Amino acid sequence: MADWRQMNEKELEEGFNPRASLGDQVNELIGQWADRRNKVTHQLPGPFDISYGAHDLETFDLHPGQEGAPLIIFIHGGAWRALDKGHMNGHVFDLHARGWHVANVNYPLCPEVTLTSLYQSLEQAFSAIISNCKKLGVSYGKVILGGHSAGGHAACWLAARPDIEPHVHGVFSVSGVYEIKPILSTSIQADVRASDEEIDRFDLIIHGRAPHPILATMGADEPAAWLASSRHWAQAMQQQNGNIRLEAIAHTNHFTVMDKSVATSSAFGALLEEFVGSV
Repeated sequence: MADWRQMNEKELEEGFNPRASLGDQVNELIGQWADRRNKVTHQLPGPFDISYGAHDLETFDLHPGQEGAPLIIFIHGGAWRALDKGHMNGHVFDLHARGWHVANVNYPLCPEVTLTSLYQSLEQAFSAIISNCKKLGVSYGKVILGGHSAGGHAACWLAARPDIEPHVHGVFSVSGVYEIKPILSTSIQADVRASDEEIDRFDLIIHGRAPHPILATMGADEPAAWLASSRHWAQAMQQQNGNIRLEAIAHTNHFTVMDKSVATSSAFGALLEEFVGSV
C-alpha cells in the first residue's frame, strides 16, 4: 500500500492533486460536464439559487422529485477552492431522473474564506434545505448526503455533526478526500491555507465517524496513493464498526468516476439505487 508519508514533494503533488496527475485532461473533462449542464439544466425543476446566508455563494438549488422519495443533498468538489454547483447539473439530472428530490449546494471557497468558515456555511445549508423543503411542501423520505472529492469529505463530515446526524440516513461519497494532510501538502494548500489545527480537526481518519451507512466509489485509474488513502479510511471506519462499502470503478479517473457512479445506465448507478433503497 502506497504510504504518502514516504513521498517527496513531487510524488505528493502527483498523488493527491488531480490537476497535477491528469494535467490538461482536467479542463477537457470539466468542459464535458459544462456541455452536459447546458443540455439538461432547463429540464430540472426549480427553484434555483435559494439563499441560505449573506455570501453570494451561499445558495442551493432544490429540484423536487416524487412525493415521499429520498432527498439527496449533493456537495460539489474542487479542492475547497474551485467549481460550483452548476458543474454538477448533469449528475444532478441523473439523480433526479430516478424520482429523487435533489438539493445541489454552493458554498464560499478558499482562500476567500477559511476551511472552518466553509464548513460552517455547509452546516447552515443543511438546515436551510430541510426548512425550505417544509416551506415548499416537498415531502421527502430518507436523507442522503452526497458529494464528489472535497464534497465527499464534506458529506462524511456533516453526517456526523451532532445537529445533522439524527436527520441523515446514509452517505454517498465519490472519490472523496479523507486524509487532509497529504492533500494540503500539495500546491492546493496555497489556496486553502488551512491551519495545523484545521488539518488535524478535519482529518476523517483521525477524527472521522461513520454513524450511517456509507457507499464510497473511487476511480480505479486514480493514483496509487489516492486509492491507498481511501482504503486506509475505509478500514479505519470499519474498525469503528462503520457500515462502509468502498468500490473502485474500472477505467475511471477522478472525474469520470463521478459520471459512472450516478449514470442510470451504469452498473454502479444501479448500486447507488440499491444503496439508497437499503438505508
